[in-house]
Amino acid sequence: MTFGTGKEKILRKKIMKKVKVGQLALKAGVLPSTIRYYAKEGLLEVVEKTPGGYQLFDEDKSLKIISEVKRYQSKRLSITEIKERIGGK
Repeated sequence: MTFGTGKEKILRKKIMKKVKVGQLALKAGVLPSTIRYYAKEGLLEVVEKTPGGYQLFDEDKSLKIISEVKRYQSKRLSITEIKERIGGK
């Protein structure tokens, strides 16, 4: 986003909040194994791995995707059909 006029334009970028599997699972209301499964299936992107091996996810983006997946699951779509609609690998 760009704010201001003329020479005073300021470029503001959204700061990504990175969360671990357990934190994301808690906020999304799913099990940590579900988060790992979605990542394995290409629905969620691991944005970073810590030196300790923790997977980190973009909180906002991941929560939106999980919400979409839940919506599609409520309509009885398979994981393959969900991936086609969301654009997973």
